[in-house]
Amino acid sequence: MALVKRRNSVIGCYRAGPTALLAASIASVLLLGGCPGGGYSTWPAADDTKAFGGDTSSNYLNGPPVPQVLGTALNYACRKFPPQADAQPQDQPTVPFAINLPPGTRYRTSQEIVGFTHPMARTLTDETQSLPKYHIASYSVRGSDAEVMVFVPVISMAASDGTAPYKGVRIILRSGLQNWRIMGHSSFPVALLSVPQTNIIQPVPLSEQE
Repeated sequence: MALVKRRNSVIGCYRAGPTALLAASIASVLLLGGCPGGGYSTWPAADDTKAFGGDTSSNYLNGPPVPQVLGTALNYACRKFPPQADAQPQDQPTVPFAINLPPGTRYRTSQEIVGFTHPMARTLTDETQSLPKYHIASYSVRGSDAEVMVFVPVISMAASDGTAPYKGVRIILRSGLQNWRIMGHSSFPVALLSVPQTNIIQPVPLSEQE
């Protein structure tokens, strides 16, 4: 009889399983809702991504977590390598600068990235293209890990016409429960890598933004 009771108890637990699993699933969704990690996104698109049509729902730069990843990396880049000639390491930017983002970035997304970056950051438009520029050369998001290549202007080496050379900075990030955080960076020699083509973004009135 004891054996039967134990078997019944197991069966009872099994029957209650779907309800328990549903509650656990809801709790997991609520928990993950506040976590910025997750997703798969790459730019420039990897060859296997291009084979499936390029810009897919899992490779979409206008949705989370890409804006926060890029903004966090740019915030680090502009503080580590400020856009003014007399800056010291870790100085805050004191002059406006523009951000050159990948093709396909919507204006609203660019504004979101600017908000993550710095009060002196600006979207690259016709009006801001004369400012010092920080270029996103590539990025990769793999769940809770991300890597962003940013080209930063070396203002101290600018020519007489104001044109500055660039150096590449690879920034490594990881997500926590609330925000992405910087894990470290590595730099490339000045002018070693080709600067990405500028992508001028046209401003969109608030009433027309999606």
